[in-house]
Amino acid sequence: MLLQVKGLEVHYGKSCILHGVELELADRPLAVVGRNGMGKSTLCNAIMGMAPVTAGSVRFDDCELVGQHSYQIARRGVALVPQGRRIFPSLTVEEHLRLVERPGMQKWTRERVYDVFPRLFERRRNAGSALSGGEQQMLAVARALLCNPRLLIMDEPTEGLAPLMVELIVTTLKAMVNEGDIALLLIEQNLGVALEVADSVAVMVNGRIERILKASELAADRGLQQRFLGVSAGADAEVI
Repeated sequence: MLLQVKGLEVHYGKSCILHGVELELADRPLAVVGRNGMGKSTLCNAIMGMAPVTAGSVRFDDCELVGQHSYQIARRGVALVPQGRRIFPSLTVEEHLRLVERPGMQKWTRERVYDVFPRLFERRRNAGSALSGGEQQMLAVARALLCNPRLLIMDEPTEGLAPLMVELIVTTLKAMVNEGDIALLLIEQNLGVALEVADSVAVMVNGRIERILKASELAADRGLQQRFLGVSAGADAEVI
């Protein structure tokens, strides 16, 4: 297994956010879905060393990540596309990409990123604050890919995006997954997107992984969707 999370607990003060979370990820994409406030983003932050882990283990490529700094985890090959994008408003697109581009022979380069997202090339001299929400999301994804990670964690990548932009993000993720070089952990509010991109789905309820099942199984069972998430998957279905 590339990623193994065992008994993971996170506390903020006296509040326990994650209660013994358990999940595994190999080479096929896994989506984590759940209602708002269930701990999905906290799980991302805990894996990346940005949340106070109080118990449990996070192993990546058989190396323990708990206790490491986020920059050390990134150097090991884990990249995060954070919720809210978190780009620098004063830096141009080109400056963002130059910050993270690594020298030498790399599969993901600025040229390849611009091929995948030609709109970024058109806007390469524009500051982050001048980009639309969709363009900012492209930039956040491109920035992560330029790290040439072995594991890409994406926290709500389609949040607030127009349908055409959602379609572009989904197409990009599916192409990346089919190449087989990058494993994907997808945290996604849009159930339709999660089911389209991931092979398996982990349902998070109140800080715990309630169930892990095949995406095809969840897609075919409206009763399970209603039971775990309170929604049914559709073209624009979202977990609420």
